[in-house]
Amino acid sequence: MFSLFSRTIKRVLRTARSIRLPKPTSGVGRFVYKSNRVSLNLSRHPTSQIVLNGNVYLQSDLGDRGLVNISMAENSTLLIDGDLILGPGVFLHVNKNANLTFGGRNTSSGSGITCNTRVMVNQSLTIGSDSIIAWDCFISDCDWHQIHNQQNTIPVKIGDGVWIAQGATVLKGSDIGSGSIVASKSVVSGGTFGRQSLVAGNPAKVVRHPVVWSRDLDATH
Repeated sequence: MFSLFSRTIKRVLRTARSIRLPKPTSGVGRFVYKSNRVSLNLSRHPTSQIVLNGNVYLQSDLGDRGLVNISMAENSTLLIDGDLILGPGVFLHVNKNANLTFGGRNTSSGSGITCNTRVMVNQSLTIGSDSIIAWDCFISDCDWHQIHNQQNTIPVKIGDGVWIAQGATVLKGSDIGSGSIVASKSVVSGGTFGRQSLVAGNPAKVVRHPVVWSRDLDATH
């Protein structure tokens, strides 16, 4: 009886907190608290756009506590097309005139970022539908400092159904095909990788093709 009462109280508190969350500038989705362990810190320029065509669920899959930080500069756009999970310690930064797109959940059981991962965009970064990003990852389309005689920003594209494993880094100019896996601790420092590639190492290269994976464990294996 007490357990049921406790769950009810927690659900009511989450609902009350969700009502106070910021509203997107457009779209049918909204920010939703799924855990009392996570809070949202949104900093946005008045000219920035947050377009939610699915809900953004703020939740803690691993039991961690922390903030989801979203920073939106002048004329920047965050577009989320399907339901997306963001965990504690996730930091999204979209620079002036830049665009960050998440496909969100389409056919899988979920899509999102587990925790403690930084995504920084200076121009354009796209992450496809049904992709998952583990903890301690870094993804960016920019060096964030100028190396002379070298282009500092090149768009990043991550396809549908891509798994970015724990501690991986994806840098400017990377184009990762749908259905691929980026192995733990790998550094993808640009280049094009075909569909269903297992990408590993520093610098990353294709170590297996094709590879097939799913978000949910198969109980028979």
